[in-house]
Order: sequence, then C-alpha cells, then structure tokens
Amino acid sequence: MCVVFLSSGALRGGRYSECGRTETLSNCLNAEWSKTIVVDYFFEEIQDIKFEVYDIDSSSNNLADHDFIGSAESTLAEIVGGPSCRRSFFLRGKNGERNCGELTIVAEEAEDQSREAVVFALRALKLDKKQFFGKSDPFLQIYRINDDGSSQLVHRTEVVPRSLYPEWKPFEVPMQQLCGSNRNRNIRFDCYSYGSGTTKSGNFIGGCEIAFNKLVGKNDMELPLINEKKRNKKGSKYVDSGRLVFVSVTTHRNYSFLEFIAGGTQLDFSVAVDMTASNGCVTEPSSLHFIGGSRPNEYHLAIRAVADICQHYNNSKTFDAMGFGAKIPPQNFVNHCFPLNIGNNSFAVFGVAGLLEAYQRCLMSCILYGPTNFAPIISEASKKAASYPRDGSRYQILLIITDGCICDFDQTLSAVIAASYLPLSIIIVGVGAENFDKMNELDADDGLLTYQGRKAQRDIVQFVPLRQFLNNKGMTSSSVEGTLASAQLAKEVLAEIPDQLTSYMKLNDIKPRPSTDPFPLPPPPPQSFLPAAPDGVTGSRGLGWVVAPSSQQTGFVAGLPQAYTTTSAMASNPTTVPPSCSSQMSPGYGFNIMASQCPPTAQMPAFSTAGAYPASGTWSSVPSCGSKPSGESSIGFMVAPSSTGLGQPGPPPPHYAFGNGNAFSQSGTDNTIGGTGRTQPSAPPPP
Repeated sequence: MCVVFLSSGALRGGRYSECGRTETLSNCLNAEWSKTIVVDYFFEEIQDIKFEVYDIDSSSNNLADHDFIGSAESTLAEIVGGPSCRRSFFLRGKNGERNCGELTIVAEEAEDQSREAVVFALRALKLDKKQFFGKSDPFLQIYRINDDGSSQLVHRTEVVPRSLYPEWKPFEVPMQQLCGSNRNRNIRFDCYSYGSGTTKSGNFIGGCEIAFNKLVGKNDMELPLINEKKRNKKGSKYVDSGRLVFVSVTTHRNYSFLEFIAGGTQLDFSVAVDMTASNGCVTEPSSLHFIGGSRPNEYHLAIRAVADICQHYNNSKTFDAMGFGAKIPPQNFVNHCFPLNIGNNSFAVFGVAGLLEAYQRCLMSCILYGPTNFAPIISEASKKAASYPRDGSRYQILLIITDGCICDFDQTLSAVIAASYLPLSIIIVGVGAENFDKMNELDADDGLLTYQGRKAQRDIVQFVPLRQFLNNKGMTSSSVEGTLASAQLAKEVLAEIPDQLTSYMKLNDIKPRPSTDPFPLPPPPPQSFLPAAPDGVTGSRGLGWVVAPSSQQTGFVAGLPQAYTTTSAMASNPTTVPPSCSSQMSPGYGFNIMASQCPPTAQMPAFSTAGAYPASGTWSSVPSCGSKPSGESSIGFMVAPSSTGLGQPGPPPPHYAFGNGNAFSQSGTDNTIGGTGRTQPSAPPPP
C-alpha cells in the first residue's frame, strides 16, 4: 500500500498531513495501484509531497502496525513539470538506505466539465425605433431558463449606438453557466435600447426563446424579436420588433494551464537585476545588494522565491540572467542589458545555483551606475519570445527586480504593449523603500495598456513591492519570517501566470499537445553552463532559511484550488542507484532524480554544515563531490573559494560608484570610493 502526504504550507507550519491511501495488493513486489489520490494544485507555491510504501499484514488502519518499506519526497511541481507528468523516485528506508525499490508517479488533471464554452456571433435587423430621432442604442441580455420557469442573466452585450441594424462583438459564455448539463434547456435573448426606458435595463424592444441544442452549429439562423405588449395592442397587424440573426453558435474547450504543461510546454525563466547606483555600495550593510550577515538581501530573496518554483517547469534547468544600469568592464560603458556572467556572450546560466552565482560575481565586476531603463530588457525578452515556434511549446517569464522609478517610462510602456502579443509574462518586484507608483501603472488591473493609439492585447505585467511581506526594519529577521516572505511573494507574483499563459494560447488558437505525445524535451545545457567545483554553491544544509532542502520546503494554499490527481503509482523490485551516483548524492537533494540518470559532468561542491552565512571573512575552499543528481530543487547561498572572494565581498575597485541616487543631476558629485568630488556627467557617455 502507498500512502500520500501533502505539506500543509508555510503559513500553517509546513507539517505533512495524510491525503490518501491506495488499495492493498497482496504478495506483490511489482505493484501497480489503480486507486487515484486527489490533491489541490497551486502553481504559485511549493507543495511538498511524500509517498510512503508499507507491507500490510493486518486490517489495522494504524501505519505503525505495518512494515515500512520505504519513502520518497518531492514537490508537486516537480511531478507535474516532468515529461508527461511522470516521475520516478528511489525509495529510502528508515535509516536512509537506498535499496528499497523504485516508485513511479503519474499525475493527471482531474476532469473539469466547466471548461467547455459557447461562442455567439449575433446581429439584428430592422429593430424598432426607441429614440426621439428615430434610432436605438441596442444591446442584448441573455438568460437561461431554469427548471422552475425562472430566468437567470448569464451575459450582457455591449451597446451599439444609434443603429437599427446592430452587429455585436462575438462573446463567450461558459457552457456550465449557460445550460449546465442540460443542452435542451431554453435560452432567452432580450433586446433593449440603452438609456431610453423606465427600467434599469433600458427600453425593451423584443425577445425570443429557443432550446440551446437547436442553435449549436447553425449559421445565419433568424428568430423574430417579439414585444408582447405591442402585439397585444396592435393585434393581427403586429409582425415583430426586429429579427435576431445567429451568425454562428459554436462550442469549444478552454484548455487549462496543466493541459499545456502535460503536453510539454516549457516555461523559460529570465531574471533582470537592477545594477544602478541608487542601490548603494555593495560593501555597505545598508546597500540593497549587500551580501553578508545571517540573512540574504532582497534581490536574493526575490530571485529565489520565483526561480525555485519556475525551475520545475523547464527540463533544461537553464535561466537567462541579465543586469541593467551598470558600467561593464573592460570598456566601462553603461549597459542597459548585459549578461550577469560578465565576459560571457550568453545570458544563460544553469539552475538556481548558477543564477545566484552569476548575480554575486557581477556585483564584484561591474560599476553600479544608471539610469533605470526597462525597455532594453523587455525588448531583449521579446526578441527571444518572438523566436519561439508558434505551437505552444515554449512560454517565457521575465522577472525584473528594481529599487527605483523607471526613467524610460514611455519606451517601457511601448515595449510592454508590443510584448503583450508574444508568449511572454513580466513580473516586476520592487525592493527598498522607493515610490513605485509608475510600476502600478504598468500592472493594468483597471484596463489594458494603451500608448500612441496602440492597445495591449492582454495584461502581462504583475507588480509587487517586496516590502509588504517584510518586517518593519525592511528585511527578514529570522528563518521563519524569511520562509513566509518568500512564500507570500511567490504566491503574489506567480498567481496570474497560468491565466496569462492560457489567454495567449487561446488568442492564438493554440491547443495543447496530448500528454501521450508531448513536445520533445529541450537538449541538455552546454557544459559551460554547468556549475564547476569547487566554485558554486553549497546544498541544503546550514545557510539559514534560504537553503531548506526540497523535503523541508513549504508552500501554502491560496487562490482557487485546482483538483489534481496522482494516478498509476507503481513500485518495482528493489533497485540500487549505480555506485557512481549513490556514493555522491547528498541527502539534501532528496530523490529528485529519474531512475539512475545523472549528468556525467555536473559537478557540485560538498554540502556545508555551517549554521549561518558568515558576518565577516571569506569562505574557505569547498571540495568537489562528483556528479550531481538531476532535478535540483534546493540550492543555497553561493559559496566560493577564498581566492575569489565571493563568499564575503572584499573592497570594491577604487572607482566603484555607489552614489546617492543623483548621479545624473547637474549638481551631483563623485561618490566613488576615493573620489575627488568631481562633478558627475548629466548623462552616461555613449558606448
């Protein structure tokens, strides 16, 4: 028997609770269970899940009365994001032994009948005149007729001004809302003239009623609009008050986010970090880029909160790491879109580890400058998204982390509108205590963005200020607070991604591939992307709250739950991990590997047992531990040999600009280390 446990989430302590048991199979070493276990899935959070397998010898419901065979831990995202929503794990015994068998989990989304929708295209002919000047402002109200004869409004069209021959925009109504499971249910269409009558809906022109089944698939079908009061008054002379034309009535299925993921859609994740001088000198504890002490800075927290979730939806585990607003060696010209891996012609880095390492290395190589321009970053992400095949195989998420106001707002607005037509979503996280009013304008919750006559196709921007999740001092002060802040931030910024992805697919008439025939997996990253020992990161032990292993990471329930089932769980004969992998696997990774597969040259350093990030000094050299298992899910703060000085930043170069935010004002002065008080230029020199 297999027992499934799901974490209760960070806000409720992160404890596991049982959510289901399979049936018991007798005398079987290669079990294939038929019972499905249903759990709620949330894209925007880390949901730890645990599987325990028992040998059942009695009818007792107490698990302690049965022989424990082994367990496996993972995250729901890792299973859902796997090829065909399928993952295999080696079972571990009570003492951590790895020869207890192999467990395969297959997940599929629970069927949801509410996704079917009806699309209407309607127009009208020869409507009655309801206004003084011989015109009407017609609109339609659509009602479902309930079993008891009552009616329920399900849709209202827009008003077509001054027309007796209106043509309304096509509109969509969920099938469940329109007629439920009864396709023979009657639907009523009432036509009104806006603002010319005594009722709240306007002046009634006429209506018609018909069974839904008689409408589906019909083209240019006409029905008379009848006004009973006028018919009773005019008698046999009355014909109708106009005619309603059903240009087309079609049904279709609204595909879910999980259907696209199961079909192999990969989420590409890019992060852009604000490297402007207003962040402060990186060696000062007051700097937003300061790396030291016992807690991560706000940039690190934001990167980790989003990347830890997004990494499970891209099998290549590569991210694009970008910076903007800094002077880049060797020419030291200001650059508004450069790789965090300075000196590398590619933005790509491998895994969350490589992302954080590139961020730290960049801090020690570039000169913080300015101004804060978003348009080049968004344009670069748009260029990549525009290169994707138009088949739904890839979708990009761009995370921009910034401490200040946008200096190129008009250009950014134009770039966002252009990007709204591409497979791209933009997340903006504000760090520090700046005024972020302009960012809220980009987060078009009140209507689609417009600029110079052009309108965005959809809402793709989500802005969140990080400070709303932090304590009054502006930064997390404990492991618990850090975990909660990270979980809350991820929930807030990622909650809209599923709807944004499905809206793009729908607007472009893209259907998901079947899970039995998903898109081919992306190729493995080049060797240059893989973290090399001894530089890199420690694993899952002892760098504070930010480095909890996958087995200890916690999410929390928020938003509308989506039923998700884990099905066809299978356990095979005990299988050992090949010595080349088993001897080098760290417990912090849990079992995030696919049946004995290990990258041949992905080197990782040994796991640290330090209790906290050091407040001063540098890290010592970290030995190599050989090949890292695939499917990393929990990497901690970057740890580098003392020779590189990345563990604790040393003094910056003599010309390192940290500024007071006025680097581009006419009265600004040289705020560099060892500066001479020279007047700063009013604008950065051209490259």
